Amino acid sequence: MDKSWMDIRDRTSVSYRNGVAQFLNFASQHAQRDGTIVCPCQKCAHSTMLAIDVVQIHLVSHGICRGYRRWTFHGESSFRKTSVRSPSTSVQENSNENSNMREMLHHMFPMHDMVPEPMEEDMASDHVVGGPGVEQPTQGPNEESLQFLKLLKHVEEPCYEELLPSSAKLPKDCYEAKKIIKDLGLSYEKIDACPNNCMLFWKENFNLEACSNCNHSRWASKEAGVPKNTNAPSKKVKKKAAKILRWFPLKPRLKRLFMSTEEASHMKWHVDGRTNDGLMRHPADSEAWKSFDSKYVEFSPEPRNIRLGLAADGFNPFSYMSTAYSTWSVMLVPYNLPPWMCMKRAYFMLSLLIPGPTSLGNDINVYLQPLIQELKELWDVGVETFDVSSNSLFQMHAALLWTINDFPAYANLSGWNTKGALEFDGREDFSQALVVVSRSEIIAQTEPVVDVVFGKKKVNLTNKRKRGEEALCIWKKRSIFFSLPYWENHRLRHNHDVMHIEKKNVVDNVIGTVLNMDGKTNDNLKARLDLEEMGIRSELYLEELGSDKTYKPPACFEMTTSEKDSFLQILKGVSVPDGYASNVSRCAKLKECKISGMKSHDSHILMQQLFPIAIRGSLLDEVSKHLIKLSCFFREICSKVLSLEDLESLQKRIAVTLCELERIFPHFFTIMVHLLIHLTGEAKIAGPVHYRWMYLSRLKSYVRNKACPEGCIAEGYLAEECLILCS
Repeated sequence: MDKSWMDIRDRTSVSYRNGVAQFLNFASQHAQRDGTIVCPCQKCAHSTMLAIDVVQIHLVSHGICRGYRRWTFHGESSFRKTSVRSPSTSVQENSNENSNMREMLHHMFPMHDMVPEPMEEDMASDHVVGGPGVEQPTQGPNEESLQFLKLLKHVEEPCYEELLPSSAKLPKDCYEAKKIIKDLGLSYEKIDACPNNCMLFWKENFNLEACSNCNHSRWASKEAGVPKNTNAPSKKVKKKAAKILRWFPLKPRLKRLFMSTEEASHMKWHVDGRTNDGLMRHPADSEAWKSFDSKYVEFSPEPRNIRLGLAADGFNPFSYMSTAYSTWSVMLVPYNLPPWMCMKRAYFMLSLLIPGPTSLGNDINVYLQPLIQELKELWDVGVETFDVSSNSLFQMHAALLWTINDFPAYANLSGWNTKGALEFDGREDFSQALVVVSRSEIIAQTEPVVDVVFGKKKVNLTNKRKRGEEALCIWKKRSIFFSLPYWENHRLRHNHDVMHIEKKNVVDNVIGTVLNMDGKTNDNLKARLDLEEMGIRSELYLEELGSDKTYKPPACFEMTTSEKDSFLQILKGVSVPDGYASNVSRCAKLKECKISGMKSHDSHILMQQLFPIAIRGSLLDEVSKHLIKLSCFFREICSKVLSLEDLESLQKRIAVTLCELERIFPHFFTIMVHLLIHLTGEAKIAGPVHYRWMYLSRLKSYVRNKACPEGCIAEGYLAEECLILCS
């Protein structure tokens, strides 16, 4: 068959058009049932099935693919069939080999539906075997085709024999793999809990069938309410617990930090590698760390003893789904490591996974019992650990320095009542500032609530106050952390998460108010009525227009439509490096004139880096300069290096900045914004704030089965631990 027309560049010539007609006549004999063939033009490149007349237009317009000398996609075989081996025999032999792979290729690429070609071994035998009636192949497949055919043949061969050494032993099944993981200390324990959060079926209560407080069954309702049938054959049915706490033991995970030579040497960095120049770069430079070492001289001389931070918060494992579900996780961070390793994902240790669906509130003490007991043992007795860097055994001890939480979780962990009449009510208060409560005063104040009953109460509390009466106690409970021998002597016990305050309490309020977003602005009708009741800011009073209509005068901090568009256009054009932040430009909605869908880190970047630039020219200078000062406060307090002099100056400036913002924005100074005053004090005691951030959102990515979110998270975390240990 003449194929010289394929080299003609003038696709309008008669020779080229005759060659195209010859090709299409041949290809039509091997077309699909619907009359389509693979288009070999340079644009489609054998990737599209088209009608023959459309393929003719493509070949004239774009030309045929160069090098397509053998029309294998259109029915031409690389070999002529011999009289010894009939075509049917060839098809049968080749179709059985790698049938699964060829079937997959057929479904994926219909244009490959043709007679399979002989393998390389068959070609060699054809050359050797000769005789009457046997025709030799005129041309063999090229190197790429041979390589592809080899890959098809090797698909069914075991792939681990070449990757692993001959002495390697792989587990037979998932059960064997889990046994190996458990021997390495990579496992977790399931502890049944009362559905009403009253108690754990643990230790002396392990064999109980019902809660000793509320008498609720330990098992799920389907198993608990089914009566036994005496006539049915005896068969053991495994009961399902109604609520399961997953506890990841801490001791084996701390011991693994000394299994690597590099990590073991870095665990002593806070003594051997730290620079003592008066600046705070690490929690070891903080006043809390130094005060703890001076009080417990039997703990501090061993640099391998571990200091821990605890982060706890609830999250929705279903991400953006509207289902109201709250799973609580408790993470631990070892602070012995240097700054470039301390806050890495590989060193965050999941300790407790508390199931939902409701938030725990005051009952979190019940679920913290396994962790607190282990922390007591690590403090009193310790655990024998092998240090591979020094090739020696030592008794490792550990201590918990503080907790990290947002404001609602602070109330749950500390026991302090942050709601109701004890919360800041916005009224003028001329009393003196409160002083820090000492540990002895906390013990005395929490004495009435030491024996508080958790979960579903048997009887009503006798000290429950009536409406209008003052609270008998400002504490809801005595925190379970006070059972640790050293907890009452800490300078700082509970830290507020700066990024959470920045996002939830400041950025949302400021952005929602200046853009006048529905449901998120603080400048609402109630705020205007409060101004009128207090007799201030008369220019912002509501005006009655008659016919039940009210006019709300614009404030100096509200943007006009053109100013909103200018502000959002700047954010829409932002492009940041990969890994620095998510795509912030997607959060700016020009049509709706709002910002939505930002994560905590996105708000962190917006407030500190983008907001001071975007706000210029969109608001009055008197308003924007104070907002820029607020942005500078967050940028300075989140610095990697802090000094006490700078923090003292920063604390004075933030107080003035908040007062100026209160003069401009109505109802800006809420209890959540008031927390900014305390951030500098916490930084002076505990050091840089980026060591006290909560990183819990990654656990959501492990959820694959929406029916068992906690189980998915636990198994996904174990798999990640295995990869980290093996790497």
